Amino acid sequence: MAQTTVKGQLLKRLAREIAWWQSSGFRCGLYQEGSGLTINADIAKVIVATFTGYGGLQPWVSWSSPVWIAPRAKTVANPLQWICTGVQVANAIAGFYVVDGAGELAWFEPRSDGPKVIGTPGQTYMVTAVQTLRSEYQE
Repeated sequence: MAQTTVKGQLLKRLAREIAWWQSSGFRCGLYQEGSGLTINADIAKVIVATFTGYGGLQPWVSWSSPVWIAPRAKTVANPLQWICTGVQVANAIAGFYVVDGAGELAWFEPRSDGPKVIGTPGQTYMVTAVQTLRSEYQE
């Protein structure tokens, strides 16, 4: 019985958190190698992507309904995509960053496999957000 209650509560809580995200104006952008971001960084440290066609910050507009994939509740956002439209400017993209509604740095995620150069027309960069909630307990 306890696990069923926890499962239901985690699904509801995750749905509320996503609704809050959407209403609070969180947006995602790409940052370049050399930003030197650390755990206490602020938005001034971010070297924003400038490759030709980069459209700037994008909101996560659509999320899946939370589902239970033991032992956690999970939801996935529709992917965000940036497309290079020319060769004038190329960037080594080090990862993505997220700002809150006030434009302050909320967090950043470096690429696990190092920077990726974006500079060929038609080349894309995608970010897919996944949010999970998990409860752990011992008897």
